[in-house]
Amino acid sequence: FLIYGLVAVKRHHKVGFPGRLVVKYGVSTIVASTVVYFVSSILLSYTMTVYEFVPRVILSVGIGAGVYLGMTYAIDKSTRELLDSIAKELKIK
Repeated sequence: FLIYGLVAVKRHHKVGFPGRLVVKYGVSTIVASTVVYFVSSILLSYTMTVYEFVPRVILSVGIGAGVYLGMTYAIDKSTRELLDSIAKELKIK
């Protein structure tokens, strides 16, 4: 029944899957996660007090977010347009 449903839907509707875009974002996510893993293993030590630990966690997350946004900015046009419009909006005010 499931196979029949898939064939019937495909016959009547064009169903597309953005595979290339998913692969691009997947690679960006893997690279950013790897960077966060190695940076956090260098920066974080669990024997610190919470006042020393939290800023390092925030720094580690910021580095990961920066790497991810930088990579998606480089590979995706819509992300580039979004970040450019945000920057333009912040410059106006």
